[in-house]
Amino acid sequence: MLNWQNYISWIFINTVVIAIENEIASTTSIINNMRHFIIIGWISSITVLLFISSSFFSQKNNISPVHSFQKDTILIVSMRFADNDLLLPVGNKITEFYHIPVKYIQGQLPQEAYLKVRNRYDASTIIRSLHAINKAGYRFVVGLTSEDISMPKNGTPDYGIFGLGSLDGSGCISSVKRLKKNVSRRQLQERLFKVVLHEIGHNYGIPHCTNTDPCFMKSADGKVATVDHEPMYMCVSCKKKMRNG
Repeated sequence: MLNWQNYISWIFINTVVIAIENEIASTTSIINNMRHFIIIGWISSITVLLFISSSFFSQKNNISPVHSFQKDTILIVSMRFADNDLLLPVGNKITEFYHIPVKYIQGQLPQEAYLKVRNRYDASTIIRSLHAINKAGYRFVVGLTSEDISMPKNGTPDYGIFGLGSLDGSGCISSVKRLKKNVSRRQLQERLFKVVLHEIGHNYGIPHCTNTDPCFMKSADGKVATVDHEPMYMCVSCKKKMRNG
């Protein structure tokens, strides 16, 4: 009797144990599946977020930095500039002095600026054309030419000049035509550096310097000797007048 009861108890207990083990195994499988689903869902969510973030910053980088780069870049326009060996040195000097990168493009002198009587180009008209091509919003547009340029001055409608720069930042133009008289290539380069830096100084809103300190922002009055005399730097007073925008 007792042996039979023990046998029945043993079968019952083993049946329960097997059932519990099966249930545990089933539950473990469900839990593992749930874990898999959770992990897969988590990875999918991160992937979607990364894709959205990547798309957003890609769009942002395709727009904002372009404007930022252009705003902090000076555009140099070669306008019938035959002295090509001076292009790169001029750009390097601009970057060295004003701490701003440059970009070069080829351009044309506007026909409406041509003054046939003296075979010169009106500098103000050239600057207006430079301003018109600045669609991308560069900081300044700097024109370089080997042609003679002029402006109305002292009752003369086409007074020959080295360069001209607008105080409103719309552009500037420099010519090597009048800087080539009795000069070596090295001296010509130094003269052009000073004239270009001077005209860009006007674009930054700096008028002609009236201080007694040496400064390349002084008016040359059409005299090469004045250009040679002035240093390759700006006085402290003129530096303080520089407009940041």
